[in-house]
This record gives sequence, C-alpha cells and structure tokens, in this order.
Amino acid sequence: MDNWTTSIYDLIEWADGSFDQVYTHDITGDMEFRPATPSQIEAYMRWREWVEAGRPDVTFSFADFIRG
Repeated sequence: MDNWTTSIYDLIEWADGSFDQVYTHDITGDMEFRPATPSQIEAYMRWREWVEAGRPDVTFSFADFIRG
C-alpha cells in the first residue's frame, strides 16, 4: 500500500452498523473503501467519545509530540 494514507476522519459508520476506512492515494488522489479493522474501529470510538465529551478535536503525530 505504498502512497496510501488515511486518518481518523476517514472512517465511515454506515446505517447498518458496519464501518469502512477510506484510503486516499497521495499522488493520484484516488480513494478506496475497505472494511475497517477492529483496531481502527476502536480508535474511532475512543476519538468520538473524546469529542462528544466536549474535548478539543485536535490530532498530532507522535513524532511531533516527541520533537516538541
């Protein structure tokens, strides 16, 4: 999966309760839907709980955190 990226914002919860993760190709801009993995769903649910609790919707990379 070279040149494909995704983020927490790219997870879709469908009306039937299933989840898809959207992958975007960095060069072509093509998008591809794939079933979300259990870890992606878990991360999304934690993020959603965080935002619904009124906490800021801010994300940053771990590398940025380490570098300051």
